[in-house]
Amino acid sequence: MEKYIFLDTWVYSLIANENAKSRLIDFVKNNEYTAVVSSLLFTELYNPHPDFDGENDRARVVAKFLGEIPCVIADPMKVWAEEEKRRLTSLENIPIELDLQGISNAAREDAILRFLRRDKYFLDMEKDVQLWSDTYKDLKAEWLLNVANTISQACADGNLKKDADGNFIELEKYKELFLLSLDLRLINKNNVNSVLESHLQQLKRREKPITGIRLTSLCFWYFYVDVISSNKPRISGSDIGDIYQSSFIPYSSVFTADRTMSKILGRVRQNDFPNMCKIMTKNELANSLKIAIS
Repeated sequence: MEKYIFLDTWVYSLIANENAKSRLIDFVKNNEYTAVVSSLLFTELYNPHPDFDGENDRARVVAKFLGEIPCVIADPMKVWAEEEKRRLTSLENIPIELDLQGISNAAREDAILRFLRRDKYFLDMEKDVQLWSDTYKDLKAEWLLNVANTISQACADGNLKKDADGNFIELEKYKELFLLSLDLRLINKNNVNSVLESHLQQLKRREKPITGIRLTSLCFWYFYVDVISSNKPRISGSDIGDIYQSSFIPYSSVFTADRTMSKILGRVRQNDFPNMCKIMTKNELANSLKIAIS
């Protein structure tokens, strides 16, 4: 498998600075990384009212940057689909939607820019970033309600337990049951029995395969259930994006994350998967690049 690096949205704010951009390009190339770009990232980068002629147009800056580094486009949901086929076991290779390394730098930059600007070529192919953006906005608006409903249903099903004051109790007892129930939400109902059989066999062998599906479930657990009262994460509808994109962690060498997400992933590393990829915060990336950040 290639050495993938996932660059979170905040990383793209750094490349407006030419020195930072040059150092980041060198960092990616010198370490032989390939950047993973998700469709969700394009929706976050999309600006419906860009300054088409401006040198600082964000779409232009990002397209030029992605044109200069090895990168691929991948979809978290395709990762889940492949893991389901393997009965919730990890993959040998991440499914790739488009390998941009096979396209020349100039052509790649032009294609990305045209897509982010809703060029007719892409609209005719029914690839509309505006539609992606609108769909993502709806998902973010509904996310915290969906979280509450998921937790309420888990309590009703006996997969979580609360005390009389509404606090979660007996977390260790219910953790695996709840995580498995979250995993199974992403599984075709016709495949549930075979997945459960595989899961039981893994437990008997004391195996803990790290998958994209399980990473999303663990992030949900530490965001909303097993919360440290003295260090509560800031929660919002945009959590859904961070959680979905955590699907790339089992298949990455480096995963960049903001402060809140890095704390969540720190708990995943401490309690669940100590050997997962390097999680890099803004300060850590800046130190690696030897640049100053505000």
